[in-house]
Amino acid sequence: MKKLAFIYFLLFCAFDSFSQNGISETKELHSGKLGFGNKWKIESVIKDGDTTIYFSYAYKDTRYPSLNEFGIVLLRIDELNEFIETLEIFANKEGKVTINVDKKNYSIYLYDFNTSMIYLSSSDKETTAFTKSNAKKFIIQIREVLNQNKF
Repeated sequence: MKKLAFIYFLLFCAFDSFSQNGISETKELHSGKLGFGNKWKIESVIKDGDTTIYFSYAYKDTRYPSLNEFGIVLLRIDELNEFIETLEIFANKEGKVTINVDKKNYSIYLYDFNTSMIYLSSSDKETTAFTKSNAKKFIIQIREVLNQNKF
């Protein structure tokens, strides 16, 4: 839990470092959980009068369960729909296939040897896994928030 709090502190510092001049204000708009303490947030950051909305998903790195390493996927709100659509394609994929999508801030993988799991990696390569059913629940959570709000 301390590591997760530290990640959110670093995330806040990253928002603050976008511009060295002026004052920034971060406000949490929505948040949710997805098993194993993994958390997502939608936050607004106001810096020098400009408002930017961000989505973040913080998770424990499943590659090294004995270590307390965490990953984070950080996206601008305009990048979130593409992320959700890509995750949905993977969640609905049937049969033994291996596919992957590499983006600037994340990578999503589905392997033919374990087609029930979807793997998500941050740009720093920390990795977590979803079952396809949990990925679908995650998609529903995010879409509900997006449909209820105009970001």
